[in-house]
Amino acid sequence: MTNTKIILITIVSVIIFVVFSITCYYGYALYTRTYGINLKPYVRHVPVSVPVFLQNDERWKADTMGSPGYTLGESGCLVASICSVLYTMDIKTDPKELNSLFTGNKVYNSHGEIIWFKIGDVFPGVSHSHKNVFNHTTIEADLKNKSLPIVKVRYRKNGIFHWVVIIGADEKDFIIIDPLHKEKKPMALSVHGKVYAYRTLKKE
Repeated sequence: MTNTKIILITIVSVIIFVVFSITCYYGYALYTRTYGINLKPYVRHVPVSVPVFLQNDERWKADTMGSPGYTLGESGCLVASICSVLYTMDIKTDPKELNSLFTGNKVYNSHGEIIWFKIGDVFPGVSHSHKNVFNHTTIEADLKNKSLPIVKVRYRKNGIFHWVVIIGADEKDFIIIDPLHKEKKPMALSVHGKVYAYRTLKKE
């Protein structure tokens, strides 16, 4: 076999490997977004104490998120979760104030969804991070680095999409706070089942 043939075979093999890897990556990312994945911790992480804000608190549940039609009471789980995480950065706010800031700075899109990179417009130095492909190791690394993952689940496994905050882990499960849990007590992630997406915030 000539050197030219060897080089061609090598190039083709590399291309096939790269295409295969990319296909697997995006395929798994699509699978996660569509069907979710189960997350179980391998290491215990002492839960972080953070305030719990309820999205349907009487003080702000009727407040509109950006465009008319979306209220904190109905769709404010992510706003409430972000408030809890911001407290770990010594940024003390509540869903009413944060929603007002997000609305005024056009952090919401037309569907009342948060445009993550615009959070830095409201709080300079605060940025977000996420991975399309993740597992328990990703989440545990965030906890170890004192970044609380905000994860997307289906409420009580079969309900609407919902956001909660992972604050730690015990021997069996990740521990979360939930903006719809009126008792405001930490609970097991497995109550909601699979995770479909996650984000973290950090302050430079």
